[in-house]
Amino acid sequence: MRLFFILLLSFFLASYGFSQNGISVSFSNPNNNQNFALNAPIGVTVDASDSNGNISNVQLFLDNTLIRQENGAPYEWGADNSNSADAALQNLAQGTYTLTARATDNSGASEETSISISVGTPTTTSGISVSFSN
Repeated sequence: MRLFFILLLSFFLASYGFSQNGISVSFSNPNNNQNFALNAPIGVTVDASDSNGNISNVQLFLDNTLIRQENGAPYEWGADNSNSADAALQNLAQGTYTLTARATDNSGASEETSISISVGTPTTTSGISVSFSN
């Protein structure tokens, strides 16, 4: 019976976005599926907390390549961090990229989340056309 309760509780917590290790990590900037113009500055800010300990560090990855690790809040990269240029976030080629933030707590447990961004990808229009003539 105890095992059933533990499994049920684990399922409930996972279903509603609660981490079993108490870590919460999310992007506050940019938004998922956000589009950037070519050569636009890209800034990243991550919120991380731990309900049963402390966050030791947050790592940011661009398409599975580590950009940099932040060891204290605020967790910021690129244009959102005035102390670091983060060259990997500058002058990205046209395309779609995955940003992943991994937060690790003082006991070594970690949690991660990912979003997608695009660079130089045209946005859809409403189909309205305007023309001028003399």
